[in-house]
This record gives sequence, C-alpha cells and structure tokens, in this order.
Amino acid sequence: MRKYGPSVLLLAALAIVLTLACGSSPRMLRSVSLSPPTADAQGNPVQFVATGYFSQQPSPAKLTAPAWGACNPNQPYLPTTAVSVSADGVAKCAPGTVGTYTVWAVAQRGGGAGEPSFR
Repeated sequence: MRKYGPSVLLLAALAIVLTLACGSSPRMLRSVSLSPPTADAQGNPVQFVATGYFSQQPSPAKLTAPAWGACNPNQPYLPTTAVSVSADGVAKCAPGTVGTYTVWAVAQRGGGAGEPSFR
C-alpha cells in the first residue's frame, strides 16, 4: 500500500495558496472628485456629481450612493444649516445665506472625499 500523505498535503497547501491569491486585492476607492469644482448658486440649486478613482478598473467611475454634506470652510468640522445637499448631490442655499461654503461627498465604503467650493 502506498502512502500519499506528504504529496496530498503539498497539493492541498498549494490549492489553498492559489485560492487565496486569486482575488486577494479588492477594488479600493483611492479618492473622490466633485464636479463642478466651484458653483455660484445665486438662488438656484446646483447639481454635483461625485466621481471615484479606484485601485482597479473600472476607474474613474461615478459614485452611485455617496454621503453628501456641506460646511463653512472656516469651521470645517461643524455642520451648517446654510447649505443643504440632497442624497442625489443637489445643493441649495437657505434663504438669506451669503458666503462661500464647502460641499463634500464621501463614499459609503472606503476613503476619499472631494470638496469643491459652493456659493
């Protein structure tokens, strides 16, 4: 009777290594850009689009569900009620708002953010 112990063990280990090597580098979001880079609302809503740049193709690609927000650039960590941004990236100023604000988008999964100016 032949013993296949070491050969079978080597083949099993090789199969595990090959299986783990395939697809071991997931597609990662590297950065996000917004367009337009600046906008002057003058009482009208402005549509922003978030584009993601990834470690693998397809890249770049439009982000389908980023989280949106706005802040005053002088107080970037405080939320503002002066500008609102919908889930679709439409930003609008509250009545009486004057000044420059930052609109931002962040991907739900992974890093990267884009920050254009919005007036």
